Amino acid sequence: SRHGLSSIGSSWFRRASTLVRLLFAALHNGYYRNIESVVEELAGRGHDIFLGTERADSALGGQVIVDRLTQRWPRVSAGPVARREQRTRFLVTKVRFALDYLRYLDPAYTETSGLLDRAEARTPIAILALSRRGWLGSAAVRRRLARLLDAIDHATPPSPDIERFLDAQRPDVVIITPLIGLIASSQIDLLRSAQRRGIPTAVCVWSWDHLSSKAIIRDAPDRLFVWNGVQAQEAIGMHAIPADRPVALFVGRAAHEARCTHEDERLGRQVDVLLVLGHIAGDRLVAEFAEL
Repeated sequence: SRHGLSSIGSSWFRRASTLVRLLFAALHNGYYRNIESVVEELAGRGHDIFLGTERADSALGGQVIVDRLTQRWPRVSAGPVARREQRTRFLVTKVRFALDYLRYLDPAYTETSGLLDRAEARTPIAILALSRRGWLGSAAVRRRLARLLDAIDHATPPSPDIERFLDAQRPDVVIITPLIGLIASSQIDLLRSAQRRGIPTAVCVWSWDHLSSKAIIRDAPDRLFVWNGVQAQEAIGMHAIPADRPVALFVGRAAHEARCTHEDERLGRQVDVLLVLGHIAGDRLVAEFAEL
């Protein structure tokens, strides 16, 4: 598969001689459960690392992991990630929820999935009214409305708070997880601000089923790290990610794919995963990688 690790090319995996600053941006500290040993490996190589979170700690208990990493490695720090200001957050959040709802009206998403019901609770009333009157039954109509909403979303000015945050952090690469949650988040705004500055970006898909059960990936990062070849195809087919962006971590590892269960998701470090992280060396992306 073109999305497997072996097909990317050995030169892509050479160890960089340049030490860089990596900005991790997680929705909450619980997401660091699956990449703790990657952070350990990168810290051990001497890179500066910031472990950021948009929200308070979760029931997954990730604060303990972040505390352990910052206490062990002097070049690892942690703190909050800036969010979009309230005055513009409400509008873009509603627009993005509406886009997700339009996605779930597609016949590819069955009624038994429960996604449409979950989306309705967050969708603007005007969009729901159009749907209940049958005006969104046509795929062509949905596409036109989605293009309009997407244009509104992208026309929203950058967040000054996020811009100041990036000014202060000065990262060489931004790694975001999960990006595709079904809740209000400013992670997409952080991704866009980083991309406007020419900072390489990566997104780590946290769970094996997130591309089919969560929100749309609205902007393609430089690298999208997925669990397996199926997810790589979902990224291309369902999220319109360019074919050279997904990196499937389980391709060619059938025994490990078989272990990709819900239990593995809950106990993330029991899964033997290769996580590849792109960063700057000279003027091109190379990779640092670690085995969990």
